[in-house]
Amino acid sequence: MDKVKVLEKYLPPDAAPLIGRWIDYFKCEFKISRNRGSKFGDYRAPFDGKGHRISVNYDLNPYAF
Repeated sequence: MDKVKVLEKYLPPDAAPLIGRWIDYFKCEFKISRNRGSKFGDYRAPFDGKGHRISVNYDLNPYAF
């Protein structure tokens, strides 16, 4: 499935294409996660041959996402 179509479910309308381009440009692994009570998401810097890794809880409002 196209990442922009998926992102449109979670982000404000005009933000999905921009965030999709950023994910590609910065070679991020972007994951939409289940709700975690202890955090809204997280970021891991490149390490040991892996790129940037970002996860965000699926149930956040579009502006918090």
